[in-house]
Amino acid sequence: MPSEITVTELPAELALELHNASKDKQIRVERFETAENLKHLNFVREKVKDIKNFWLIVLLSHPHVGAASASDREALSYLTDIELKQDSNDPRPFELIFTFAENPYFTNKTLSKKYTLREGLSAAPADGTITEELRDFDAELDLVVSADKIDWKEGKDLVAKQPRKLGNADLDVDEDAEIEGDIGSFFHFFSEEGDPFQFGFQVVEELLPNASDLYLGGDDEDELDDDEDEDDEDDEGSIDLEDDDEDKPPKKKQRN
Repeated sequence: MPSEITVTELPAELALELHNASKDKQIRVERFETAENLKHLNFVREKVKDIKNFWLIVLLSHPHVGAASASDREALSYLTDIELKQDSNDPRPFELIFTFAENPYFTNKTLSKKYTLREGLSAAPADGTITEELRDFDAELDLVVSADKIDWKEGKDLVAKQPRKLGNADLDVDEDAEIEGDIGSFFHFFSEEGDPFQFGFQVVEELLPNASDLYLGGDDEDELDDDEDEDDEDDEGSIDLEDDDEDKPPKKKQRN
């Protein structure tokens, strides 16, 4: 067995061809996964439209929501649907639409977060052709993220009551960096431009595709125990919306 292995440098043209082929495969996989995730999400949305707190429980699996104040959680308990608008042929831009029942906090029926291609970028060709622009796409640089105006009822502005107080001077930190301080109300997600914690991407990539599993409480391997005692059954399905400091934002470190 040779002590050293010689690595042959590839001709530049071949290296580029292999690189593009790898990117093209990645784009094809992303298109397929987007189509399947949308199909599954719409199936789930239809099936759970009458299930109280379904989407709240799904969101509570995310640390930003799980650490939210009682007021935030109560406001989110009026959430009845999450819709994802996304084109499987061009998954880059997307829009999240959160639908709410009538509630004591705001008058909006929906709150949305829209991620659009920056000026100068074109939509993917309708025939499915993979372009250099698709290969070079960088979500952080190439998407513009909008804000939505929340029409708060008098005295109920959770964003004003729970401002962000971060130790980091710059929110554009590495994804593995810790965010020190208070992230404030969850509803900053809607009212501010941008998505500094990339929450929208996590909703699209992690929460929505696995919504039913998250609601049921874990991994596919988890089994429901039909022999639970009555005390456990009485506690099942309850959500604690109370908090001693209900209008205070979380005081823990949050990861980006």
